[in-house]
Formats: sequence, structure tokens, C-alpha cells
Amino acid sequence: MDNPNLIVACIVGDGEAETGPTATAWHSYKYIDPAESGAVLPILHANGFKISEKTIFGTMDDKEIVSLFSGYGYQCCIVSDLGNLDHQLAAALQWALAEIRTIQNAARSGKPIVKPRWPMIVLRTPKGYSGPKFLDGKPIEGNYRAHQVPLASPTSVPEQFKLLKEWLESYKSWEIFSPNSQLLELIDQYLIPPDPCKRMGQRKETYDTHYLVDLPDWNNLAVEKGDDASETKCAGAFIRDIFKKNPTTVRLWSPDELTSNKLDAALEFQGRNFQWDPDSRARGGRVIEILSEHTCQAHLQGYTLTGRTGIFPSYESFLGIIHTMMVQYSKFSKMVGSVMF
Repeated sequence: MDNPNLIVACIVGDGEAETGPTATAWHSYKYIDPAESGAVLPILHANGFKISEKTIFGTMDDKEIVSLFSGYGYQCCIVSDLGNLDHQLAAALQWALAEIRTIQNAARSGKPIVKPRWPMIVLRTPKGYSGPKFLDGKPIEGNYRAHQVPLASPTSVPEQFKLLKEWLESYKSWEIFSPNSQLLELIDQYLIPPDPCKRMGQRKETYDTHYLVDLPDWNNLAVEKGDDASETKCAGAFIRDIFKKNPTTVRLWSPDELTSNKLDAALEFQGRNFQWDPDSRARGGRVIEILSEHTCQAHLQGYTLTGRTGIFPSYESFLGIIHTMMVQYSKFSKMVGSVMF
């Protein structure tokens, strides 16, 4: 959001895709205004197994998966040709980028596509693809046994060491690295972007952006002693004024609680940002209201981790739903301050 030139590929495992928060998160693109924001390209990795059981998506055929995600509003491209996987995936990525640019260019030229169908990719590969096929007569590839550590004792079991050696050698590292562990010139020249800012892990959006909030004077909203006023109504007006002074670096997420908490003055500046609603489409709204605390917190976390400021008003009855997510984020924020990048 508010990074119009950024496209992020998000790989979702078919196990985690079974969770309730992820099921709701597929709707997130409906809060992306392509005129002002970038895009997310979801890639569902359907390898068929969780820790010890098949996944729901692993039991669905292509028609069923396409039907499901078409209902969500996506264009769905399935990549599954194992004999031609790299080329098929490359073609799918090129197609997806072209579709994203079509949607964005239309919106930015003043002729937005109503309810655009954003692209997504479904990548079908066997669980443990390219790893050991069997161990002790039992299948590993294409089976739940490939989860986590398929070879638990390679230092003490010769058969497992042999399988591990064959597995690692199958990647042909000598075609990528020189004997002194340097990337071969051909790889370095054509695969690694010469501009460091375009390399994975070096995008400035992830580490080198921090937009300070230009706060309005709260005294303008002060109430004379002896007068009656609602604290939350005054807070809503203050948030509205913050939006006015920071129209591209501050957003608010709420699980449908602004009006009930008397913070609805925040809606007076450009309203909500629900792109599937004709009343709030393409208005530059700063408010995202979706009745999923998990989705609100996830959006907030991504927005603040990239240097902007997010507001998440709620209260005790509902914040408990995402308590562990907030604690994890707080721990991460605390520890990352001691890491030198």
C-alpha cells in the first residue's frame, strides 16, 4: 500500500492456506487501489501434504482450485509441468506482471477497471520434490515424510549419508560457484542485478524508509473545562486531521468498529478504501475496515515494517484474538534493533 511501483510475490503453502486468517487474507487485494498502491502476486504452493496428512488443496483438482479462486476474484494460472517447470513458471510470472501492469495503467490513466481480476499462480510440485525418493522402503518424495527433516541421521547411518550426498550433488553447485565459493562470472553477470537496490534483501522499502508523522496541533480539538465531550469523538477528529497532513504515509485498520467506537470522524477525510464498494472506490481513503482482526494486524505489520505509520483501534474483547500476533511483532521489533544490517 502506498508503494505504487512495488510488486511483492507472496508464497503461501497449501497447509497454511487452510487456516482461517489465510482464507480471509485472499480478499486483501480488494483493499488495494491500483492508482496509488503496488500489488501482491500470491503463489499458492500446492505440494499436497502437511506434517502427517494430505492438505485440502492437495485433494482438489485443477478445476476445483480455479473455481475457488475465481470466486475470490482472481485470474488463476496453474504451473504443474515438472518436465518443463522453470520455463512454465517463468512464463506464468511474465503473464502475471503484464496483468498487474494492465490493471495499474488503467487506474493511473483515469480509466480504472471495475473489480479487476488480479493474477495469482498455483504451483503444483510433489512434497519434497528433488529430494530422496525412498528411505527404508517407504516413499519420501510426494509424501508427508518429506516434511521438515527427511534424513534424520546421516552422520550415523551410511544409507542416509549416501542419500544426502546424492541429494546435495543433484543441485550441481559447481555450475554456480567456483572452487573458492565465488559466483561464476556468467551467473553473476546475468542473474544478479547490477543495481544493489534491486537485489533480494536489499530493497530499500524493507530497511531504509521511515516517514515521520506530521502531527496536527491537538489544542485545536481541546474542550473548555466544564463542557461535555466524547473522548473517542475527539480522537476521531484528531485522526482525521492526521490523515489530512499525511495523505500517503498513515493508514487505519479496523475490524468494523470505527462507528461503534465513535471514531467515525476519521472517515471524513476521503472515507474508506474498499475498492469493491462503489461508494469508496478510487477515493484515496485511508481507512481499511475488514471484519478480521488477523488481516488487520497483518496489514498493519507490513505497513509499519516498511516505514509508515498504522493505527489499529479496537478493545479488550477483540484484541485478545490477535494477542499472540502482537506479542510476536513486539518481540521482533525489539530484537531487530540490535541487528546490524
